[in-house]
Amino acid sequence: MVSYDGARGRMTDQPNNSVREVGSTRLALRGDLVFTPQTSGGQSYYMVEDPLNSRFFRLGQTEYTFVALLDGQTSIQEALSHLSSVMPHHMLTEQDAAGLCHWLVESDLAHTKQSAQASRLARSADRVEQRKALARFNPLVFRLPLFGPDQVFARITGWLSWLFSALALVAWLLLLIVGSYAIFSDWDRFMASSRGIFSADNWVWLAACWLVLKIVHETSHGVVCKRYGGTVREMGIMFILFAPLAYVDVTSSWRFRTRFQRIHVAAAGMYVELAIAGIAAIVWSNVDAGWLSNMCFNTIVMASVTTVVFNANPLMKFDGYYILSDAIAMPNLYVNGQQYVSYWARRYLLGVPGMLPAWSRGHGTIIRIYGWSSLAWRTLTCVTMTLAAVTLFHGAGVVLAVLAGTMWIGIPAAKFAKYLVMGKAGQQPQRLRFLLLSGSMVAVCIGVFGYIPWPGARVAPAIVEFSPHTNIRAASPGFVRELHVQSGEEVEEGQLLVTLENLELVRDVADLELQINQSELRGRLHEQKWEQAAQQAEEKKRESFQKQLNERLAQVEKLEVRAPHAGTVIRRDLALLLGTYLSEGDDILSLGDQAKKELWLSISQDDLDVFTQRVGQQIRIDIPRHSPWQARLEKVIPRATSEPTHPALTTMNGGSLAVKPAGNDSDDSAPEKYEFLTPRFTAIVALEPFKSNELYAGEVGRGSYRPCTDSIGRHLYSSLSRWIRERLTPQAY
Repeated sequence: MVSYDGARGRMTDQPNNSVREVGSTRLALRGDLVFTPQTSGGQSYYMVEDPLNSRFFRLGQTEYTFVALLDGQTSIQEALSHLSSVMPHHMLTEQDAAGLCHWLVESDLAHTKQSAQASRLARSADRVEQRKALARFNPLVFRLPLFGPDQVFARITGWLSWLFSALALVAWLLLLIVGSYAIFSDWDRFMASSRGIFSADNWVWLAACWLVLKIVHETSHGVVCKRYGGTVREMGIMFILFAPLAYVDVTSSWRFRTRFQRIHVAAAGMYVELAIAGIAAIVWSNVDAGWLSNMCFNTIVMASVTTVVFNANPLMKFDGYYILSDAIAMPNLYVNGQQYVSYWARRYLLGVPGMLPAWSRGHGTIIRIYGWSSLAWRTLTCVTMTLAAVTLFHGAGVVLAVLAGTMWIGIPAAKFAKYLVMGKAGQQPQRLRFLLLSGSMVAVCIGVFGYIPWPGARVAPAIVEFSPHTNIRAASPGFVRELHVQSGEEVEEGQLLVTLENLELVRDVADLELQINQSELRGRLHEQKWEQAAQQAEEKKRESFQKQLNERLAQVEKLEVRAPHAGTVIRRDLALLLGTYLSEGDDILSLGDQAKKELWLSISQDDLDVFTQRVGQQIRIDIPRHSPWQARLEKVIPRATSEPTHPALTTMNGGSLAVKPAGNDSDDSAPEKYEFLTPRFTAIVALEPFKSNELYAGEVGRGSYRPCTDSIGRHLYSSLSRWIRERLTPQAY
């Protein structure tokens, strides 16, 4: 919304043309304009609606009274005289009146005989259509209008308006309270569910949930707008990086008389989405894991977190901005903020004098902060979206980035260059001043981002492991019948750890003993009968039986698993082994020495050279609940692997390294395996005995080093690209 700030006596959009013979000029307002009285901050004003171009303007009480006199027959001088008789204490000067008339003509709200209203309106419509067509060429953000839904909303408003009544508001609050309690009372399960939200098999459900919620969101805006008598002019789809978002045009809400009604329209979408999130949370807390639980979790996240982050963000011209601007009675906050930034640039970069509206001290502070904040946010959003396009779409992304850069930077830069060279009437920029200042700023940026080393550190996730540790495996097959130790327990050499049971092996021993006894009897009979050949054959058979018996007895003896040396028992979920069957060679547990541990670092490919150059030197180690310390980097294994070094380092188990399902074998019974999104390297950090005794195996931390080699710009680019690549690539959490 652009406005003439009548309360301050100055325009927020300065006209470019001069007015000749101001006093005798006769203007006529367009007959289709709609004027609506409103109040903001204790001041009365009028909202002017231009239904032809779907625009809204704001006029103060004095300016409206003056404009209402412009009927095409009354001159500006005569209108000023009439104004003085109606409002003798007004402060509208002839210069102010001339500026106001210029603004009316330039905004196509009024015309003179010379301005030929029909042709001006046609040109105005052409300019609006050109702007819309130009916006459609933006490859990263563009709108696709579908239809005018006003009649549809007129029908459904009667059915759905009860959702926005006072009684529904009470139910909404109860839903939020109960839903929040359901989530926080089962917080561990909620966080566990979040690990799989961006997994590859969840993307389709996530996208479907997002699309349905956005349709409901925009429908809510339209219903509340119609509830207060507004018009829903247009409905369509907005694409951001080709992700579809529904939108409706409810700009007619700007003519509503009360601030509450306008805020209600802006908040309606978030209101309904949060209600859906509350219902989903209640259902989620009362169902077991499955497709319904997963769908409810998706709905909770998409209808609450994303809604608050995006729609409630006042730095973007979404719902949060309009709620804020109406709440603080500053409907032109965005325009004024950009006006201040533009004024600052013209004055300090180009040396062009200018004036700002006479904002109050409080409003002026808010406008300045908002202007710079919204500019920074737009810049960050544009850069992030461009990098995301390049990262996700590769070669096509480069083309998209070039087109987007042309739209966002190229066209404004061309207009600025034209202004810098040609200037405007009464505004001649100081070119030498601009070249010196801009050149200095570019040099500073190149120096800072191109040559100053990044002050931050290269970081690698780390986990504490025994060095070395002995894997205890089953020497004989059997069922685990008894566990004599617990994980973390200190054991002595020869101590009994686990007892296995193999009834088939015991039966084999008994059968072999019986066969040996029978063979001995048969041997004696052959000896008594002087059957030497048969006796010798029986002895050989008995020797074979005895050899088999010795082997079985050795296997039976190995059913008692004992510690080969003193150490600490290492096994996650050791109790789950009880009753399971172990084949020969299966892992049972490990033994490690508390005084002999080391850190395993998982290093990305981008950081390999940095850590390799640091081998033999000290790096910083940070582990929760322990003070940071320096330790020696022992070695870097120069072989990349996609297999996670340790499950605790992955996001599936609360770590920081994203993984995705690996290509499993054809054996469906085999447990699912996971791998890193990109191969990583492993480094070993030595630990002193006293530090080793302080740490527990399995503790997760990080190792870091400040290399002072990458520039700030290179580090920021590589970090952001890697973040986008890892977060937006299908993965499992």
